[in-house]
Amino acid sequence: MSRKRNPENAGLPARWRHVHGAYYYQVPLGLEPFWDNKKTYRLGKTLPEAYRAWSARIDANDKSSTVAQLLERYSLEVVPTKAPTTQTANMIYIKQLISVFGAMPLASVKPQHIYKYVDRRRQKKTAETGRVTGGAGIAIREVKVLSHAYTKAVEWGYIDRHPFKNELRLTGQKARDRYIESKAPVNTVLQ
Repeated sequence: MSRKRNPENAGLPARWRHVHGAYYYQVPLGLEPFWDNKKTYRLGKTLPEAYRAWSARIDANDKSSTVAQLLERYSLEVVPTKAPTTQTANMIYIKQLISVFGAMPLASVKPQHIYKYVDRRRQKKTAETGRVTGGAGIAIREVKVLSHAYTKAVEWGYIDRHPFKNELRLTGQKARDRYIESKAPVNTVLQ
């Protein structure tokens, strides 16, 4: 059972408090990125000012979407402009990204989430069909698609800034050092 509210907070909306002459909002867990990464957000000194600040933040949060919604729009608008083989690969990457990040709000994806994702995707797995999935190259390509989708999210006005651009240092696969050689001699004369 929850604790009884203090008399000075009676009549205020849930999670609101009046402390030291100002109104504050206790931010629910996980929604801190929408409230300037604060656990307690100062709404204002007067009650009308507090209501204005709170409603402006709530309206802004309603326009925001999840990573799944962003990737769905990305797959409808951006992927068709790419080459056919790239389209096929991107749709596979998007399906994998939605299964992992889909329910997350756009602003809550941080660089540490990307690093954890890449670490887990680096391990190759064998499916029941005998097909090997995952690996370092695939993980990095998937993150590149997610990064481009976030760039588009900034362009479309979903978020103000890209949350992990220029903050990731991912090492890919080593470049090949093998030369392709012809097995048949080049100067053969046919009879």
